[in-house]
Amino acid sequence: VAWNPARFLNHSCAPNCEALIDDDGRIWITALRDIQPGEELTFNYNYDLEDYREHLCRCGAPQCVGYMVAEEFFDHVRRQQALAQA
Repeated sequence: VAWNPARFLNHSCAPNCEALIDDDGRIWITALRDIQPGEELTFNYNYDLEDYREHLCRCGAPQCVGYMVAEEFFDHVRRQQALAQA
C-alpha cells in the first residue's frame, strides 16, 4: 500500500536484509551484510507452505527455490519439485 515504505523491499531467496519485530511490535528492517549504493533491498518474505505454489519467485539467486517460502521450507519445496519431475 502507498503509505507503507516496506513496499520498496522485494523478496529474495538470498536476502541482504531481514525483518525484526521489537518488543513494541514494530518491524525493523536490518542489513545482513554491507549494502552497496543503488543495490536493491531484499528480504525473505518467509511465507509458509500454505498455497506456496501461488507465490512464484524469480529472484535469480543461485539457491532460489522458485517460490517465496521461508528458508526452513527450501528442502521441502526442492523435494516436491524432484518428485514432480520424476
